[in-house]
Amino acid sequence: MIQPPPVVSIIIAAYNSERFLSATLDSIRAQTFRHWECVIVDDGSVDQTPAVARRHAGEDERIRTVSQANGGPASARNRGLAEIGPGSKYITFMDSDDLWIPDALATLVGELDRFPEAIGVHGLADSIDENGRPLEQGFVDAGRARMGYDILDESPCDISEPTTFRLLAWTNRVYPPGVLLAKRSAYERAGPFDGSFLRFDDWDMIVRLSRYGDFRFLDKVILLYRRHNANLSARNMTVHARALRVLQHKIFFSPENTEEHKRTLKQGWRGLQVRHAKRKWALVREKLAKGQLVQAGTELVGIYTQLHRYVRGYPTQSGI
Repeated sequence: MIQPPPVVSIIIAAYNSERFLSATLDSIRAQTFRHWECVIVDDGSVDQTPAVARRHAGEDERIRTVSQANGGPASARNRGLAEIGPGSKYITFMDSDDLWIPDALATLVGELDRFPEAIGVHGLADSIDENGRPLEQGFVDAGRARMGYDILDESPCDISEPTTFRLLAWTNRVYPPGVLLAKRSAYERAGPFDGSFLRFDDWDMIVRLSRYGDFRFLDKVILLYRRHNANLSARNMTVHARALRVLQHKIFFSPENTEEHKRTLKQGWRGLQVRHAKRKWALVREKLAKGQLVQAGTELVGIYTQLHRYVRGYPTQSGI
């Protein structure tokens, strides 16, 4: 009998993931929603990642593996998009060290089926350590806040509201990728992941998707985000800040922006500068109260920098 195509295509970009990949795949295979396929793209691993992937593929016909020379996350995700079957309705990307709770897919698919006008849906992640033990709750709170920026202020988005282009363009990263399920047709419209990004290619993609529609927001934890030495060491703050500037510059000056997008971006950029200036002013007062005049002066100079960026009205890749 001919089997119907899977409803969901799951893509995993895996690089040197032998330690955690099996647990990730176990969490996928334990999903109460069973109509899925999973493509694991081994991105040139030099450990036992390919062997782990092949073992699970041998045990579950819904899992397939492909290998390529190391090209980075964007390259591996694009390879996964090229390898999935032609009939799936939705796509999600799962990191190779995270865990879904058993009803994650059922929850996401059910929500998107109920609201077909949405382009996708996302929930929340809680954080665990390398041994699966719970970490602080701040990760959930940050995902729930979804701050929006207007010309003179910032404000959290109500949990009943969707996640929109306005919310995604500046500080709200839907992360990790496994909390998001989106329509395949939306990915086909947006095109491939941008391989020029060493990080934030997933953030870039969701902003591009949001130009075509909104995402339903689910105030529910559906994924456990594993924090460990390998992924924490990749978060050098200088590199992070530089990559964020490149992303913001691309978003702001994208030829895909409509006039409404352009207005939204300019308002958000200026609201972001107000936010930074207010926080720096609070630090100025704190340093002055402690008699730390030099440190207060440094923060005061920073306020003038935010004023300059506010008046200019757009981001630069250099950050000046």
